[in-house]
Amino acid sequence: MLDMTLVTACSPQMHPAIVNAIAKTESGFNPFAIGVNKGAGRLTKQPTSYNQAVSTAKALLARGANIDMGLGQINSANLNWFRLSVEQVFDPCTNLKAMQTVYQHCYDRAGNSGLGNRMQRAWSCYNTGNSRNGFSNGYVNKVTGNYNYFVQRLQNPATKPVLPQPTYQVPNQIIVERTENASMPLQAQNGTLVVVDDLNLTVSDLNANNAPVQKVAEEKPKNPNGNVFLMQKSSIFNVN
Repeated sequence: MLDMTLVTACSPQMHPAIVNAIAKTESGFNPFAIGVNKGAGRLTKQPTSYNQAVSTAKALLARGANIDMGLGQINSANLNWFRLSVEQVFDPCTNLKAMQTVYQHCYDRAGNSGLGNRMQRAWSCYNTGNSRNGFSNGYVNKVTGNYNYFVQRLQNPATKPVLPQPTYQVPNQIIVERTENASMPLQAQNGTLVVVDDLNLTVSDLNANNAPVQKVAEEKPKNPNGNVFLMQKSSIFNVN
């Protein structure tokens, strides 16, 4: 789990359980993590130091790669929008600030209807750029599991969660909600979300051979390279 001093100082408008859930899913809490989306194959070994992460990222970018970096796996296409250098994005606090900006925008545009709940739609947007695809690729389920774990760890287990437990809407429009067993985490099983007693935390493969992932919105304005980024700040410490 991330140090709470770091979380409250660098992403104060996000609930700590959400910060930890996203960082766990994205990087496994590795501040030097690099995910290669396209253009340079996959890394055989993750960097183990700040200097190694910076040099590796620069080498990949020089080869035309599209990469995600740091705790929140900030995409290289958005560095100009954040006005960040490679050196800066591997700073844990700077990375969490960027994570907060993207998540806030995603939460603002997630709306009050659609798959899952608003928080989960924001997670989908963080991963895929829209509020839908993160459900089908398994990302939302991973963050949901991690969120359920951290929201319990960060409070007295005898009390109710600070945030409502997520619900999940599967493709056949069935919504599985937690009722009597609200203290138990959620986990996908055979395409349906069920309550389980034990949580097997999973971390997304940073170097999966899949389509490029943009943790940005899908609406104008666009930068010259076609990558979209909008900043719309609002407090999402308490969510519905």
